[in-house]
Amino acid sequence: MWGVSGTASDRFVARRTDPGGESRPPRSLPAASPHAARSSPPAPAWSPPAIWCSLRARHPSPPARDPRTGERSRAARSTKMSRAIAAILTLGLAGLVSIALAEGVVRVAAPQPPSWLGIYRAHPVLPYALQPGASFRVDTGATRWSVHVDAAGMRVGEAPPPAAPEAPLLLLLGDSFAFGHGVEYEESIGGLLAADGRLRVANAALPGWGPVQYREMLDFQLAEGRVPDRVLLAIYVGNDFHDCVWDRNVPVRNGILGDPGGVRSWVKRSSHLYRLLSKAYHAFAEPEPGDRYGTVQELVRPAAWSEPPLVQALPLFRGALAQIAATAAARGIDVRAVVIPASDTVDAVARGAAATPDWDPLLPNRKSAEALEAAGIPFVDVTGALAKAGARASYLPFDGHLTPAANRVVAGAAAALLAEPGPRHAGAR
Repeated sequence: MWGVSGTASDRFVARRTDPGGESRPPRSLPAASPHAARSSPPAPAWSPPAIWCSLRARHPSPPARDPRTGERSRAARSTKMSRAIAAILTLGLAGLVSIALAEGVVRVAAPQPPSWLGIYRAHPVLPYALQPGASFRVDTGATRWSVHVDAAGMRVGEAPPPAAPEAPLLLLLGDSFAFGHGVEYEESIGGLLAADGRLRVANAALPGWGPVQYREMLDFQLAEGRVPDRVLLAIYVGNDFHDCVWDRNVPVRNGILGDPGGVRSWVKRSSHLYRLLSKAYHAFAEPEPGDRYGTVQELVRPAAWSEPPLVQALPLFRGALAQIAATAAARGIDVRAVVIPASDTVDAVARGAAATPDWDPLLPNRKSAEALEAAGIPFVDVTGALAKAGARASYLPFDGHLTPAANRVVAGAAAALLAEPGPRHAGAR
């Protein structure tokens, strides 16, 4: 090994020490060339190497381990942690810059429309309503459609078909299925019924509503002096029973129904990059249509109808339909209904699945039929017609609502029902 001997006044002499402890004179080293010395002048004080050496001299690295205990020193641990934090902060900053750059590129090169409806408003009488005159374009990656709202706050087409002034006025009441969620208005039930001009259709359906709100909307329209000639109820049995007990007074923020606010909401509303990634996910990861909220699992279980919430929902469901029928009869308005099944029910019927004591896919349809019959409302159930095409062809992926083809099936069945002779109430208009 090599050691250093000498005094402060002497020149340091390197001496070689062997393992036995004897010192041996070092080998003579070749003298440095005077030309080499002149060719390598000392680095100036301001050069990076000199600065680095100065800093190292003033702030030497702490010893990695305590010489007494052998453990890693506190200063060393602190230095290592500081370096780790600095690395994390650097990576985080780089990530934020990358996201900001990507956001800017998407905004300039491929701006993305929203994937939600920003057309709602609070209402003094109803739980909520559409903004009169609103127009909105939606693109979820799986569906692309637009919404236009007239001055009365009802969904219409971009260019409503002409209808004779004397054509009967049909008030369409329902939830998002009657509203036409996921399709253009011309492809929806209301748009298809109005296509030939024989009916003037006022689509008063709203996403998230149930029979209690259908009754409230009918009362509101009559109070406003808009008295229809006919009423068509679109009963979606997949959640209309639950809607009778769920709180429908949903807050509206930024035109969005149920917007919770906060950072996540802001990102969804503001980021075009988020919209693009969301669309890509919806476009490539298409799930089977099914029971998204778990309501159908309750509806098809016979024992669930004697338990909350269905034990409370069924009387409210029946009561709302009875009140609609009574109000319409008092005004001389003819009421009909179309029953739209859940996709799980359509799939079960298409497969020919037999009911069991614990599972009956058509049970909610029968409960709905019993309530409509008790209210004296003629109806048609389109389960069999949709089952011929199957659930995948009838319900949109992710969105879960009816496809354009399924809407044509429902509108055709509704048109045939409306064409049938039925009771004409002689009440006051």
